[in-house]
Amino acid sequence: GGERRVSPPRAPLWAVCLALGFLSAVPRADLALADGVALAAAVPATGEISGRVVIVGSPPVLEPRAVTIDQQACGEGPVPDPSLVVSQSGGLASAVVTIVAGPTLAPSPPNHVRVTQKGCVFSPHVALVARGGVVEWDNPDPALHNVHARRGGRSLFNVATPSGRSFSREFEIEGPVHTACDVHGWMEGWVFATDRPAAVTDADGRFRFAGLSPGDYALQIWHERLGTRDARVAVPKDGHGLVDLRIPAEDPRAR
Repeated sequence: GGERRVSPPRAPLWAVCLALGFLSAVPRADLALADGVALAAAVPATGEISGRVVIVGSPPVLEPRAVTIDQQACGEGPVPDPSLVVSQSGGLASAVVTIVAGPTLAPSPPNHVRVTQKGCVFSPHVALVARGGVVEWDNPDPALHNVHARRGGRSLFNVATPSGRSFSREFEIEGPVHTACDVHGWMEGWVFATDRPAAVTDADGRFRFAGLSPGDYALQIWHERLGTRDARVAVPKDGHGLVDLRIPAEDPRAR
């Protein structure tokens, strides 16, 4: 299929921020926000913010997902649940950290991102793209897949991808969009579109922004199960803000 555009709905369906308030970071301090986010900010370096998103407490144990069809393409399974991945040291993978305010609001994420469905898994699990950018899905598997994108209860598109085929969509809509394969029920992923600087945390919860001017920066952290958190970090004149973002392990979807 060809490239099409995913535009925002008339009424916003994603709450951009929680009213959590901001705290200014101080050198070598560990400051707890009311919602459980903690900061340790402002160590000497040059022009960057780096840190980790860390789970506080015991995260819920998620059952692996059974592989029920197309085992020749997908493997025998089961496969880990990708919606909450926490390292042994508590780092939270696949969270999106966005700079929502500050002296430097560039660069934005890439304008073109490819998501593969190899092995009946969306990879990367969270695809970060510039608002107005293009996401391409390909299917190297010897099995039929489809990509069904939703925001809340609204279906945005649903496109079949036969083996060896690909398709693209342009994302004008801001924030997270859920994707799933209706053929293989364990396949889930996300597209996160923004025109601000953003990063997806790695397997140990780490992230980094470079090329920043000194000043105060507002960060927003989004995770598919744990929702959003806001925090603030200072980049001093000597150039480096180090932030440790601590999020309670409680899963809002379990309530």
